[in-house]
Amino acid sequence: MIIVSDTSPITNLLHLGKLDLLHKMFGDVVIPRKVYQELIEDEGSERVLIQQDWINVVEVKDVSKVSELENLLDSGE
Repeated sequence: MIIVSDTSPITNLLHLGKLDLLHKMFGDVVIPRKVYQELIEDEGSERVLIQQDWINVVEVKDVSKVSELENLLDSGE
């Protein structure tokens, strides 16, 4: 199963040292580049994230939908 995640679950699991739970529960996780950029603002997170071959950073394809949602959501959601 592949899931798409926003910033909060990954940030919280990183702080708890339990990021591997996402992989154990769901397998591959896909995050948009904006989510990745928000995640690496935390010191040390980038080092941990790049070691996870099951986390895939992708570019959002529907740019018009992103523009539509920017007024309602933070870029990491």
